[in-house]
Formats: sequence, C-alpha cells, structure tokens
Amino acid sequence: MKKIIIHIGIHRTATTALQSFLRENKLLLEDHSIRIPETGYALGSSHQLPWCFLRDLPTHYPVSPLSHRELFNNLIEEIDSRPESIFILSSEDFCLIDKDSAKENPSLDEIANYLKKYDVTIIAYLRNQVEFISSYLNQAIKAYDTRIVPQTAESVNSYFKNVLDYEKLLERWGKAFGEDNLCVRSFHLAVSEDGIIADFLSQVGIEMELKTSTPTNQSLDEKTLSFRKYLNTLPVETVTLADLESGLNALSRDTPAASLDRATAKKYQGVYTEINQRVAASFSPLNPLNFLPPINDQLYPEILTDRHISLDDKLNLSNALFAQLSSDHLNTITRIEQDFVLLREDLHGIREDTHQARDDFHMQRDDFQLQRKEFVKQEEEYNKLKQKLLEIRGELNELKESHSYQVHALQDNLLQSEHIHTDMAMQSFRRARRAISPRRRLNETFGKDERIIQFSPLFDESYYRDLYLKDSTTRLTAAKHYLKIGAAAGFNPSAHFNTIEYIRSHAHVALAGINPIVHAEQTRYTLPESKTNVTAHKKQHIVIIDHEIPKFDQNAGARHTHHYIKLFLELDYDVTFLPFCDDPVDLSLLQSIRQMGVTVLTHEEENKIWTPAAWHGWLETNQSQINLVYIHRPHVAEHYMSYCKNILELPVWYMCHDLHYLRLQREAAIKGKDSEQALIMKEKERHFFAMADLNFTPSREEERLVREEFGITSIKTLPLYLYDDQSKSSSIAERSERILFVGSFQHQPNIDGLRWFIEHIYPKIKTKTPNILIDIVGKNPPSDFTSLEDSQLIFHGYVGDEELELLYAQVKVVVMPLRYGAGVKGKVLEAMRHGVPFVATSCALEGIPELAGIIPATDDDISFANAVLTMLTKNEHDLKILTDQFAEIIQTFYSLRAGKSLMAPLLEEYLLPQSERTNQ
Repeated sequence: MKKIIIHIGIHRTATTALQSFLRENKLLLEDHSIRIPETGYALGSSHQLPWCFLRDLPTHYPVSPLSHRELFNNLIEEIDSRPESIFILSSEDFCLIDKDSAKENPSLDEIANYLKKYDVTIIAYLRNQVEFISSYLNQAIKAYDTRIVPQTAESVNSYFKNVLDYEKLLERWGKAFGEDNLCVRSFHLAVSEDGIIADFLSQVGIEMELKTSTPTNQSLDEKTLSFRKYLNTLPVETVTLADLESGLNALSRDTPAASLDRATAKKYQGVYTEINQRVAASFSPLNPLNFLPPINDQLYPEILTDRHISLDDKLNLSNALFAQLSSDHLNTITRIEQDFVLLREDLHGIREDTHQARDDFHMQRDDFQLQRKEFVKQEEEYNKLKQKLLEIRGELNELKESHSYQVHALQDNLLQSEHIHTDMAMQSFRRARRAISPRRRLNETFGKDERIIQFSPLFDESYYRDLYLKDSTTRLTAAKHYLKIGAAAGFNPSAHFNTIEYIRSHAHVALAGINPIVHAEQTRYTLPESKTNVTAHKKQHIVIIDHEIPKFDQNAGARHTHHYIKLFLELDYDVTFLPFCDDPVDLSLLQSIRQMGVTVLTHEEENKIWTPAAWHGWLETNQSQINLVYIHRPHVAEHYMSYCKNILELPVWYMCHDLHYLRLQREAAIKGKDSEQALIMKEKERHFFAMADLNFTPSREEERLVREEFGITSIKTLPLYLYDDQSKSSSIAERSERILFVGSFQHQPNIDGLRWFIEHIYPKIKTKTPNILIDIVGKNPPSDFTSLEDSQLIFHGYVGDEELELLYAQVKVVVMPLRYGAGVKGKVLEAMRHGVPFVATSCALEGIPELAGIIPATDDDISFANAVLTMLTKNEHDLKILTDQFAEIIQTFYSLRAGKSLMAPLLEEYLLPQSERTNQ
C-alpha cells in the first residue's frame, strides 16, 4: 500500500524552510521512492489542494480552476501511475480547513474519503501561541515589500482562532483520519535539538544525505524591526530625509519595541495554558511540560523585553539606511544613463531604416505605375477576346440546337424502325411455332430442345426464375417455360442474351419458329464482345457531394441526404457519393451505403475520405460520364461549386439545407453578439445561389427570402424527409408521464434551447406535475447538463432509430424550445410521423405552413409551460384527431411518393443526356 504524508503546518513553524528543502532535493528523493506530487503544486508546495476548499483567498493566489473533486481525482491518478511508494503533501493552509472557512460545505471527511485506499499520516508542528502571534506580527513588519499590513495581536488571534486552539484542531483531523495516524511534534523541541528539517525527515523515515536548504524567512533583530515598523507607515515612493529623521526621533524611550509587550503576552498565555496542557498530556505524556512550554523570561526574552532603542542604535541605523539610499540612487542614475545610450542608438537605427523604407517606397511606386499601364493594355486585349468568345459561343449554341434537333429526329426514326422490325420478327416467330405439326412431332422436338436449353451457357435458370417465375404457380421447369412461353413473350434467358434482338437479327429463325437458344447452340453462335450485357441500359449519373457519409440516425441534414439518395436510386439513376470531410470512415456505414448501390471512393489504406484536391482530379477524369453534380451546404460549395460549374462546365444543383446567415443573425440577436459573421455568410450564400443551375431549400419561407433578398428565381422547396412508411402511434393510455427532447448537441441552437427549457420552463411544469420525467436524447450533451443533480432529467446521449422509436411510443409530449435557427426542423417531422403531440416555438415550426392552426407557436416560458401541461392532459379522442392530421401532412408532403412526383420532372428537365453532352 502506498503511503501519503500530509504536513499541515502550522504557520510560523519553519514551513517555508522545510518546503524549500524538499523542493531542492526533489530528484534525490524520487531516487529513494519519495515524491512531491505535481498535482496541486503552487508557490513551492502543495498549496492548491487546501485552497480548493477555502473561500476568501487573496486574489493574487494562483488558485486552481478545478473543483476539489477534479483536483483530487487528478492527484489519485498521478499517485497510482507513479512507481514511488511515499508521497509528501505539505501546506500550512491545510490547518485552515474548517466549517467556517470552507466554501460550499466540504469537510476533512471528504479529503479522507478521496485518500481512503492509502496509508495516510498527518504531521503537525505546534508552537506556543504567544510566540506564534509575535512571530506573525514581526513577519508583517518585515514583509513591507509585499504590502502586508501590520496587524494587532487581537486580529491575529481572531483570524487563527480555529488553528491556535490545538485541541480542536487535532480533534478535527483525528476524527477524519484516526488519532493513531496523527504525528504531533513540538516546534520548540525540534528547533532546540537537531532542527525542524532533521526532525521531519526522522518522522517520515528518510535516512539519506540531503542538501541543506539555505535559511529562508529569517527573523530580524528587534532594533531593525522597530525602525521598519515606523517606515511601514510611509509610502516607499515618498520617503525623504526629513521623514527618516522624524522616524528616528520618534523612537524615544516612551515608545515600545516592535514585539509584544509583557501584558499582552501574559494575557494570551492565560487563554491557552490549560488547552496546551491537555494537548501535551495526550501527545507527549513522558514530559508534557516541555512539549509546549509557557512564555517566561528565560525562554523568550525577546517577547517580554522592556528595552528600547538607544541613541547609538538610532545613529547606526540611520547611517546604514542613508548609505543604502545613496547606493540605490547611484545605481538608478547609472542604469538610466545606460538606458539612454541604448535608446539613442535605437533612434539612429530607426531613422536610417525610415530613410531606406522611403527610398524603397519610391522605387515600388514607379514599378507600380509601369505595371498598371501594362495591366490596362492586357485588360483591353482581354475584353476584345471575351467579346469574340461570346460571339463564337452564340454560334456554337445555335449549332448545338440544330444538331440536337437532328439527333432526336434520327433517334425517333431509328426507334420507330426498330420497333417495326422487332414486331414483325416476333409475329413471324409466333406464327411459325403455331404452324409446327403434328403434335407428336412437336413434343419430340420440345423434349430435345428443352435439354439443349437446360445445358446451354446462354441460359441462367436462377436468373430466369427470379425475374419471371418468382411469384408464378406454373409446374414447368425454367427451361421448358422459356421454350414454350418465354421466347414468344420476349423473355431473356440470362443477363447475357437478348431474345428479341436475336430474333430480329436472324429473320430465318423467326420464319422457322426455332427457339433462339436452340438455334444459337446449333450454329455455335457466340455473342459479340460489345453485346455481353445487352440488357443493361446506360443510366444517367448523379454525383452527390455532402459533408460526410450520411449518418442518417444522428442529424436532420444527414437523414435528408440519405432519403434523396434512395430516391435517385428508385428513379433508376447511378449515384456516386463524394464525402467532403477527411475524418476516419465508419466502415459499417460505408458498407451499408455501398450495399444500396452507391459508389463511394476512399483511400482504403489510410481509411480516410479523399481530399477536395483528389476529388477534383476524379471529377475531371470522369467528366464525360457525369450528368449532374448535386452539392450540399455552403462550406462544401466553397470547394466544389466553382470548379464543377466554371472549369468542368457540368450542370450543378445546390441544396443549402437552411439559410446559414439567417441562423447566425438570429443567434447574434439572442446573445447580443456582433452580426459580422452573419453578413459574411450572407454574401457567400448569395454567390452560391447565383452560380448554381438550380437551388433547393427545405423551407418555403426561406425560398421566399432567397427570391426577395437575392433576386434568385431558380430555387425550389424540397421536402426535408421522404418517408416510405407511416410509423404507428401507440395508445395514449399506454404512454407514461414523460416528456421528450431530441437534438444533437453539436448544433448550438439545441444547447441554447435545452438550457432555456431546463432553467425557465421545466420548474413551472414540475410545480404542477412533480413526478414528470424528461428524456433527453442527443449526441455529446455538455457537462454542465449531465452534472445536474436531478434524477428526473434522464440523459440518454446518442441512440439509434429503433431505441428512439421506443421512446416516442412511451412519451406523452415532445418539446422543441428552439430560440434561434433556420430551415425546417427534422424533430418536428419525426414527432408528427410517430403521432406524438408536441410544443414548439415559432422558430421550430418555421417552414411547415401546414401546421398553422394545428400546433400554436409558444415563444415565452410561461405559455410554453402551460402548453406542455395542456398536452399532457389530452384524451384519446383529441389525440386521435391530432395524429390523423399529422399522418395526412406526412403522406401528402413528406412521403416517397410526394418526392418522386416533385423530383422526377426536375431531373428530366435539367439532366443533359450523355449522348448530347459528348457531341457538344
């Protein structure tokens, strides 16, 4: 078991000398398995450990910002991680800890509890109280440089009353750590024998050669103290020879010395005599009278003296002081002269630098004039070339339109011709099959042909069954079904063989009614290399660029992106996803989105997403295969918008998710901050909206703002979510007295909103419903929330969709106390989908006009609390009406069907076919 020595002082018992000695021998002590911990170390020892318990400390003390719990946990961690077996904590301020001086209400029991797993010994040195008071007063006189104001014996005794009553002091520490663990030593005996340092080392059990510490905090003689006592009444800056002469004359035989007078010393000796006798009897029973000896003329002559300063002493003091003042003045004058010389040299250097800088400026100005003239010439040439380019581009566009019209006409003719030829071939094939007779001959032929088909590499039984016979009740084998029915119906026997194309290109097969695979096997036909995947059509390719692979169960923006990826796949487009951030990839998330059929490229060996520079190269390489680039959020658009639009000349869509400048504006108004950041963001967003071919926002209100403030007409509102199912809401009778808050705490509006709810709304609700429980869901809640000592506030942290759905089924009300933000809030749609009533601010309801008249906005704490209490009491009938309204809104505006009807025509309108783009 590791051992801890706590040296608690008391003050004025050579603690500074002892701490200096330990500090100077720190490395040597560690070599002998003894350590002074770094945790709580300040001003030369472990002072921060008691300071974290004490109040009313001087402002210049370097107090730790940590609480006593955090500080002692760090101390324990340091002790457990170190190899040493003995740890020494020394601070005379330990003895100040009591119920009157401590902040909050901590006790020594808490320190004992922190250190309970260690062997702890408490060491205290006791000094006669009268000697302590005298020493403290003399120290106050001596320490004028630190501006310690001299005090009276009464004020010193009053401040240290809980320390100087040694009986109560030791009782407090003995109760916390056990009296057997107290080591109480006499300062008088320690000093008179081998000294305080040697005595301390013997108690700790240290036997080694250590460097003797230089004496610190030594006492001044009484004559010097008396003169310093007068000087301390004068500001140092105003001391003159007349003041010094006046001070010397004031030290007459009617003026007492600096130390305590006899009457005061006797007074306090009487106060503490009995206490000291009891303490001495308990801790030094062999010789109690010598443990804390009382004041007498023999032991303490400097305290009980009646001597005064003689005339010779005055003269000696004044001569020494004047000599010191003269030396100080001379040193000051010399230092000022040296500084003046240095400043003069610096001035000459600065003047030379100024002249050189002026000459450089004139040269640079002349160069600038020449460059300006050259720039004007280049600008004129550029404008001429630009005008020429516009003319050529206009001619090119005309050619494009003409060429596009011709291509479409040709395609229509070819398609029409192909349909005619195909129909004729299939009709011929069907007529020829019907003409084969007799029936017996047909059956014999079918038996042979079925075996040919069955073993042909051009026939894939599992492919054929999954595509055409999955829900069929036929008893035919797959080969016989293709022979009798499938070929005439135009079914394909595998992914590598096209029945209709084969019949159309082999007219004699159609006329003879021979099965296409049978004919191919008989003629040893092999498909050309270019026809190995004739069933696959060339899909159009959409590249989506967003912040990261959508963590759809963690925030609304990611869920939005995930829903629209699914929509593009449903509409039969190829999708490549480009994540912007370079954080390590969640491999399970990466595998999940790839299984959906989305291409996501990563640096596999580094397990990181590609950087924007690397993606630029990929985009350029695959430029001809890309029909549309869909960029999300302004910080992503900064890196990709201009490159894709201006350099690669690709069609670009932009989804803002919300107006970021609007959210920053509202936050600045709520918190009284400068709105400069919002203005910068507004200009950025204006630029991105103007550059994109088509813009999207989930909020109809924000669409209106973009049109009015930016003059942008190419913007549309997209539903935030596209649900492909409707969650089932549970009965109100099955729900418990619970309230739910959902929101990621990586988003500042959620932190602000929950803080407002907990501080101003929750107490009003709790007054009416004392047993209410608040479920709080969100990633990374701040520590000042989770440290709240309220068992009715339940912090779940991040939860997955399944667990969150269970919470929605249990609670009666969802709260959305957002005071600022922008865009449509996903938490509103989620509550509607799960059929749970909710209370929300106008900011939370923004962008969903369908809720007007259904859910009123509540923007002050009283109305918000009253609305929650009303929702908690809703009956089954009222809840059914509300949830039916929610379901209708979700099905009409936020379903996959609604998304398809909106997005499909936009894709057809804006996506440029590859055939046209490659011919431009």
